[in-house]
Amino acid sequence: MKKLDYLVIGAQKGGTTSAIRHLNQHPDIFIFGRELHFFDSQSFNGNYKKYHKNFPDDKIIGEKTPSYCYLQYAIDRIYEYNPDIKLVLFLRDPVKRAFSEWNMHRKMNMKQDFLESVKEIEDVPLSDIKKNGYWVLQRGLYIDHIEYILSKFKRENLYIGISEKIKKNPLEEYNNVFEFLGLPKLDYIGFTESINRSKYERPMTEDEKNYMKDKYRDKSKKLFDFLGYEIEEWDL
Repeated sequence: MKKLDYLVIGAQKGGTTSAIRHLNQHPDIFIFGRELHFFDSQSFNGNYKKYHKNFPDDKIIGEKTPSYCYLQYAIDRIYEYNPDIKLVLFLRDPVKRAFSEWNMHRKMNMKQDFLESVKEIEDVPLSDIKKNGYWVLQRGLYIDHIEYILSKFKRENLYIGISEKIKKNPLEEYNNVFEFLGLPKLDYIGFTESINRSKYERPMTEDEKNYMKDKYRDKSKKLFDFLGYEIEEWDL
């Protein structure tokens, strides 16, 4: 069984669930239909034979687990597995992403209000996180994720897409992903924006927005410097 060709590694609430439907529209691609959490599992044992049973061997194969991008130990395992694997990272406005994650957890009976949940864990560095979970602030520290990824992988192995740009021009943006994976472009893609969308419990307050903008401002500026452009769709 050949090794996986690519992974969609994040970010959570950035369109990774939609990516399953949209990537699978390409006739040469297979992406597994749910999150496998193979490389971030607490019981990880490197049983690649069992892992590979989830995939065919006649297509460009991959899976999506959006926690991989921020968990440094998962990146280490992925690199050990295949240093040539291609990594796809979708980024969304970090403030809106964080609030979306909180709303998702509220539906799973989280009791804390938004800022309370942020402040409780905001001082934990990425290097100290040893288990996937509710790391609502840290999941939006995109430049830190990228820098760690690129301490292992070559730059040409990482594709960075912007979720808001995908919504505006899905065919163009997904064709960029297909090209990154070494595949021909499509003439059409059936794009569905709201695959994993749910109604929020309430809107974000201005105080919450300002608090989160302040937390992400410097990191986002550093991200823009890395990308070579500002993401005009982000309200930062």
